[in-house]
Amino acid sequence: MATYFAAINAANQVVRVVSADQSFVDANGGDQSESAANAFEKKIPLKSGEVKYVQASKTRSFRKNFAGVGMIFDSEKNIFLEAKPYPSWSLNENNEWEAPVAEPTIKNTSEVSGQRLEASPDGLYPAGSDVYYPYDISWDENNQKWIASDRHGSNFQWNTSTLSWDNN
Repeated sequence: MATYFAAINAANQVVRVVSADQSFVDANGGDQSESAANAFEKKIPLKSGEVKYVQASKTRSFRKNFAGVGMIFDSEKNIFLEAKPYPSWSLNENNEWEAPVAEPTIKNTSEVSGQRLEASPDGLYPAGSDVYYPYDISWDENNQKWIASDRHGSNFQWNTSTLSWDNN
């Protein structure tokens, strides 16, 4: 079975991921051990700009996420995190990035003028039912708000008071 080691730079960013055999890890101190990481470094030397290896796994549930290039290793929490998407975002109690404004609860629009002429093949949407189209939702860091556009190119901003989309 394979396991992996993430090469980390001085900013705790993953710069590459290298596979290893689990039996090598087991023979050199076991999962998540410094001794296994040090033995791996002797076997596969770090490249310029890399400061250490940290073990990662696709199949074992440790360190929250599998390491990927560009991710961050939080050594205090001993987990791999996606890179912080925006400066204003913070980690929540589940160690996931969260905007300072709650994400919109309405993700798509119902267009009454776009009613179905016939039932959907799976039977979930009968003839005459509304057609739903997803909004293209993104975070506007400069204005600290959620914005969206629909399939017609209309723009909206999320109203946190009414929990609805306002025309922009």
